[in-house]
Amino acid sequence: MIAAMLATMAPAPLAPAPRRLSETQVSQVLAGAAARREAGEQVHVPPERTIHGEVGVSVGTGGYRAAFGTAVVPLGQTSGAVISISTETRRDRHVRYRR
Repeated sequence: MIAAMLATMAPAPLAPAPRRLSETQVSQVLAGAAARREAGEQVHVPPERTIHGEVGVSVGTGGYRAAFGTAVVPLGQTSGAVISISTETRRDRHVRYRR
């Protein structure tokens, strides 16, 4: 019985061979990186200097309600502040579920 089951099972497919760079491609990548480093090229994108953040709400059983908000506020050119608020309400702390 087991031999019949094993005979009908397909062999697992082999994993594809990894793709590799050729020696020429490796030399080109390294030469390009060295040229950018010598030129002092930096890839730096400054962050947006605008207010951003998130808000959320939660509703649950037994009258549970919650809301929150967070804002990131830039101050000047190099500093900032993070402000967060939240509130929570529970009407019935001993919730009993009907069966």
